[in-house]
Amino acid sequence: MGYVIMPDHLHCLIFWDGDEYQELTISKIMQVVKSHSAKEMVHYIQTGRRKPSLSPYSASEGSQLPNMYEWKNKGKVHTRSKTQIWQRGFYDFNIYSEKKFVEKLNYIHKNPVTAGLCENPEDYPWSSYRQIAGIDDHPILKIDFLKI
Repeated sequence: MGYVIMPDHLHCLIFWDGDEYQELTISKIMQVVKSHSAKEMVHYIQTGRRKPSLSPYSASEGSQLPNMYEWKNKGKVHTRSKTQIWQRGFYDFNIYSEKKFVEKLNYIHKNPVTAGLCENPEDYPWSSYRQIAGIDDHPILKIDFLKI
């Protein structure tokens, strides 16, 4: 529904049907996202290559990933050890109105501009902005659109 991957953090808007998936919680979702992505990132850091993935939007096996840390020479990696990728915990915010959804989506898409990584949201490739705006048919992460 919306995301931006920054050099040192991530913003994402996540929605699921709570009636259909009553056992699912934001904590469980974040645990899976952090665990899987950390394993992928550690492998990439150690080998310089990406593991094969089941995603049709991923790079092919062994291909080089774009180095977002060199994007405008701005980003820095902050970790306590060589294997810790994510900080503990996360911040969640429940959205109960269309107005608040639009506000949060605009906020995350403007995050790279605010950080000085680009001049316009459409210039930043690690964001859902380009897909939502219809600029990019092959985004890094494919999002599902929520009709509200």
